[in-house]
Amino acid sequence: MKRILFICAITIFVSSLRAQQKEDFFKLGGAIRFNTSVENYEKSNKALNTYIKLDTWYLSADAHKSGFDLSFQYRFYPDSKAHFLHHGYIGYQIDHNLYIKGGVFQKPFGIGDFASHSWWFQIPYYMGLEDTYNTGIGLSYQLSQWHFDFAYFRQAAPKGFISDNTLDNDVGNGRYSYAVVPTTENLINSI
Repeated sequence: MKRILFICAITIFVSSLRAQQKEDFFKLGGAIRFNTSVENYEKSNKALNTYIKLDTWYLSADAHKSGFDLSFQYRFYPDSKAHFLHHGYIGYQIDHNLYIKGGVFQKPFGIGDFASHSWWFQIPYYMGLEDTYNTGIGLSYQLSQWHFDFAYFRQAAPKGFISDNTLDNDVGNGRYSYAVVPTTENLINSI
């Protein structure tokens, strides 16, 4: 199968919410992404199957007031009929060097921010070392040229809605970040 990915995004705002911003603000935003695909299977005698479909859309809110930050994003994936919280946290700038936040946010280790460059992401993504969000509390400390991030994650991000119950289980794979999810079916078959 050959697949071509085309991304068309309408972004109402782009905001990197870090404590360096001193002005108060409140921003609502979102994006929409379409995917176009050209498919041809080796055993098929049919012409190329070409289509464009709505791939993803999300709503977001970011705010800063008196040292407090709020960042929230909720994603919808119409093709798989799934929707879930991407991230949502509240942060506070304690002083010039110290920042704390709690909620669902990106792990401060591994590859920072979004690094994957293909439809299937990269190995670090599937190993939990890239673009991974969990629920916890984090602390950032700036010491001269050094920046330190510490975090404790109590659990994975909250489970969202996923329409097909065969794809879901008690652990909850209906969330943004990839995780190895054990199933009882695998345990029974391995015995």
